[in-house]
Amino acid sequence: MAYPNDFIPEVWSARLLDTLDKSLVLGQLANRDYESAVQGQGDTIHAQKFGNVTAGAYSGSVTYAAESSSTVSISLNQDYYGAVSLDDKNVLQGQTGVDQINGFADRIAYGLADQIDQGVAGLYTSSTLTDIAWDVGTTDPWDGVLTTAAEQLNAANVPQQGRWLVVRPKGMTALLESADFQRATEMGDNAMANGIVGRAAGFDVYISNNLVNISSNNYAYMYGHSMGISLAVQQAPTIELVRRDAAFETGVRARVVYGVAATQPTAFGEITADES
Repeated sequence: MAYPNDFIPEVWSARLLDTLDKSLVLGQLANRDYESAVQGQGDTIHAQKFGNVTAGAYSGSVTYAAESSSTVSISLNQDYYGAVSLDDKNVLQGQTGVDQINGFADRIAYGLADQIDQGVAGLYTSSTLTDIAWDVGTTDPWDGVLTTAAEQLNAANVPQQGRWLVVRPKGMTALLESADFQRATEMGDNAMANGIVGRAAGFDVYISNNLVNISSNNYAYMYGHSMGISLAVQQAPTIELVRRDAAFETGVRARVVYGVAATQPTAFGEITADES
């Protein structure tokens, strides 16, 4: 399998980025407000957080409050790649080099998206909300779990619209067994995001196996709003073909640089789920 004559790196890299974006679960729940500032590996984005402004009663004069703001840094220090070597003799009958490269490029994109999701999941320790305990096998999720999560977000003035909850398969089973759970099939056009399985207590519910295993059978389920976590992915993950002549193989490889940060730690939280 030699290089395809119609291989255009920019086109294939755009395909990779599109597949990567569609494969994200936790990554799609973070905001990407600062991504336009990404240049490459090692960069640090300084995101400005604006303080509140209190409204005053007008009585003929205006009093100006002092500027209040802070910055949060997002370091683009996560650098990962995926690579596979395709043996010329293994091109299946009826396939072309383009067919194989398309297939493996998609698998590379899935692998990179999986890595980004793990990076987002690892931010559970950055939340400043009180952790919520849930014995998944015995406690009804509406009994002090989802209601407490919603209460904490309400107290932090987190918007109602756009709240999310991410659970593992066992947590999903517990939710499905509740009559109050709205399945994705009942949500119509609102159930378009990757990984969404339904809605509960004002949260869009997603399922992921990338949630962190804290210890033994305890996992860090996450809930919140996109304003709490920022993700910045390098705008153009590069995909390359490398001819390995001595081995009669073509290497397909891609690389992505990204950074994640808890930009508003009161806008997301952790549910310590005991799945034993």
